Amino acid sequence: MNETIIKIVDVDHEIRGKLQESGITEEMGSLENCKFLAIVENKGKIVGASGIGGIFQVLSLQIHPDHFNKGLGPKLLGMVIEEAKKRKYSYISASRNPDNTNAVRLHDFFGLKKIFQIKYRPEYTRDVIILEFNKKGKMMSKFLGFFNNIVGISILVLCLKIFRKTLFKVILTYPPEEFPEPEIIFGIK
Repeated sequence: MNETIIKIVDVDHEIRGKLQESGITEEMGSLENCKFLAIVENKGKIVGASGIGGIFQVLSLQIHPDHFNKGLGPKLLGMVIEEAKKRKYSYISASRNPDNTNAVRLHDFFGLKKIFQIKYRPEYTRDVIILEFNKKGKMMSKFLGFFNNIVGISILVLCLKIFRKTLFKVILTYPPEEFPEPEIIFGIK
C-alpha cells in the first residue's frame, strides 16, 4: 500500500528528527530552521518539504530525488504560500540559482519576482526573489531593491562575509555551510 500524506506542520523537535532521518536536510538544512512546513510523507518518511523561516521569511523547498517529476514541488509551494497568507505574512522571499530552470519556472508560476542578482564568487550566482501579499510586502520589496546597485551589492557582500558564521541561520534559515565564503572584491566588481 502506498501511503502518501501531505500536510502542514509546525517545526518542532519531532519534525526536525524526521527531516534528519529522511536525509533531505543533508541537501537543504534550512528546512529544520523554518517555522512551518508543508511536508509529503510516504510510508512515514518525509520525502519532500517546503517551508518559510528566518527574519526575511525565506522559502525553502526540497524533494528527495526518488520523488522528482511527480508534481510535488508545485503542490508543496502552493500549500506554503496559502499557509503564509493564513498566518498573515506580508511577503515571502527566496534565493535561487538562475541556471536552475525548474526553480525559475516554478517561482515564476507562483508570481515570485526577481529583485536583484548577486554574484560574489565566480561559480556562485543567486537571484533574490519575493512574493508580496500586502503593503508591508511591497515595502520589503523596495527595501531589497536597495541592493540592486553597486553600493547595495557591496554592502550586502560585506554583511554576508561578516555575519555568515553567526547570523545566517537566524536571518536566512540557511546553515552557513550551504553558502560559499564571499569573495568581497569579486562581489563588488
